[in-house]
Amino acid sequence: MRWAIISGMYNVADLVVEFCRYHLSLGVDKIFVADYGSDDGTLTLLRPFVREGKAQIVVVPTHN
Repeated sequence: MRWAIISGMYNVADLVVEFCRYHLSLGVDKIFVADYGSDDGTLTLLRPFVREGKAQIVVVPTHN
């Protein structure tokens, strides 16, 4: 069985690495991240997870 989660994120650089590591440690196969235009380094911190195929970023063009 494959297990994926979807999470919206906006400027959560202080939590994103811990969030990903925690859920991956539970056995999540992939984390889909809906990013709403983060500008605090969140996307940079997600890059290692994306490179490993553990996360995929879906950019949402507007945040209201």
